[in-house]
Amino acid sequence: MSKRLYLTKEFCLITFVSTQHALRAEKILDQHQKIEFVLMPTPREISGGCGLSIKCYCFQSDIIREFLQRDEINVNGVYEYKKCKDNKVIKKIKAGQE
Repeated sequence: MSKRLYLTKEFCLITFVSTQHALRAEKILDQHQKIEFVLMPTPREISGGCGLSIKCYCFQSDIIREFLQRDEINVNGVYEYKKCKDNKVIKKIKAGQE
């Protein structure tokens, strides 16, 4: 994990239907060295089927979804997340498997 991704204020969160899918996603993405991601707890503001999410740069979210779809990992949704001074802006940009 890069420190830059860890500290960024604008990123995407990919949520999953189950913890098993999130852990399998982490294993698959670990094989792709050019993809930066972090497995993290899903924020309370986002309801999902699982308590784990993948944090990534938004420009990589589509390619991550492609990798996961190839291995039949069920994605619950993709959220754009922006941290502002005193609040957070969360916007769902993609639903599950489209």
